[in-house]
Amino acid sequence: MFALEKWLKDSINNQEIQRLIDTIDTHAYLQQKGFKLCLITQEDFLQEGMIINQKIIHNPDYVAHFYVAMEVLEEDESAILRGFISYDKLTQLSLPNFEKDTYWLSLDYLDPEPNHLLMTCKYLDPSVITLPTNVIQEVKETVEQTIYNLSNWLEGIFEEGLQTLDELINTGVMENVRSSPRSVSEKIERFILINFQKREVTTNVILRLEIEALEAEKIGVKVKLIPLKNQRYLPSDIQLRRYSNAGKLKQQKIAKQKEYLELNPFLVRKGRQFTIEVSIDELSVTETFQV
Repeated sequence: MFALEKWLKDSINNQEIQRLIDTIDTHAYLQQKGFKLCLITQEDFLQEGMIINQKIIHNPDYVAHFYVAMEVLEEDESAILRGFISYDKLTQLSLPNFEKDTYWLSLDYLDPEPNHLLMTCKYLDPSVITLPTNVIQEVKETVEQTIYNLSNWLEGIFEEGLQTLDELINTGVMENVRSSPRSVSEKIERFILINFQKREVTTNVILRLEIEALEAEKIGVKVKLIPLKNQRYLPSDIQLRRYSNAGKLKQQKIAKQKEYLELNPFLVRKGRQFTIEVSIDELSVTETFQV
């Protein structure tokens, strides 16, 4: 684990690597830029394969975006990266059973080029590989999370935590400027303050939603992410995403020294939900809305 951690740090501009220690005791886990890596170690690969626990493929608590095989040479005090495979490719294989609750994974299935793993972790987003979720935990989080009802907004009923533009101006969070003039149709906007806390560093941004009632039981939605009054730009690594009612990624924007992020306007039918996610590195905040 130490060898893989050092190699990743040295190879990807010394980016922070997180150790995930509260997992399964037969494998080590690291997380880099949202990618979860499951480390599989073996003393030698004379038989050109390895034994893996079935949990790391089938249990949502133990799955990872990538599975990395390393050969440990204790006498030489060295570790050799023998290859890796992504979750989506691993689950497509018909692996033979080895012993109780284990599979045999051949080296032939692994990508032997370490740079391919580096390129993926550096330039792609973890959302390109969909991992299964723990349904029980997901239900629990859904119960605890506020779901904002946009239909109620049209009736003048708003959930706690939402703020108006005047409230943000009065508290000094936003500049004393108005939004664009209203058209004949009624538009409603509300703001959500989002806080990211990483060690001793706090990052705050504002999520703005504007909705408009349209025909055929549809609501038009505009989503914008803006910095606070004393910040000209958003953090360069912040991302804004929209997921559909079925959890499919529909839109994604990355800041990269921008004064704001804005999703393309979209329509939502009555009875549907969508989720907005704001993330920085491995930290993320999601807000769910329904019509």
